[in-house]
Amino acid sequence: MIVGTHLPFWPLYVLWCAGWQSLPTSLLTITFTPVFLLIPALSRRNARAARIAMPLFGIANAIFTTWILGVASGSELFLVPCAALSSMTFRHNERWLMTGLTALPLVVWYVMLGHAPAPLHRYGPAALHQLFILNTISPGILLIIFGWFRLAIYRRMEAR
Repeated sequence: MIVGTHLPFWPLYVLWCAGWQSLPTSLLTITFTPVFLLIPALSRRNARAARIAMPLFGIANAIFTTWILGVASGSELFLVPCAALSSMTFRHNERWLMTGLTALPLVVWYVMLGHAPAPLHRYGPAALHQLFILNTISPGILLIIFGWFRLAIYRRMEAR
C-alpha cells in the first residue's frame, strides 16, 4: 500500500527535480500504481502469491522507471528494497523462493549495467543530480519502513 499510494505523486517529485521538461515522461512513472494497490487484495486470497508479486512488480517498476528517467537518475537503486523485501517476507519453509527473489534484483542490476534501456528523455546534469538524490533517499526510506514493519511483527510475536 505504501508504494501504491506514493506512486501517483512520483510525477510531482520528478517535476520538482527536473522541471517542466520532465512532465510528459514523468507521468509514465505512475503506470504501476494499480498493480501495487491490488497486492493487498491478492494477499487476502493467496499470501504466498502476494509475497512473490511484490518484489517482482517492484523489479519491473524499477526497470520501467530506469527506462523513463535513465540510469544516471539512479532509478535502479529501487532494486535494493526489492531484494530486502524478498529477504524479509518469506517463511522458513519458503527459503528457495526467498533466495531466488533476493538474488533476482542483483541479477537484473548486473544485466542492466551493460544493457540498460536508453532513457525516453534526456535530462541535463543538474536535473539528473537532483533525480539521483531523490532516487537514493527514496529506497533508503523504504528500507527504514520495512524495518519498522519487521519490528512491529517481532513485538507482536513477543507479546504472545
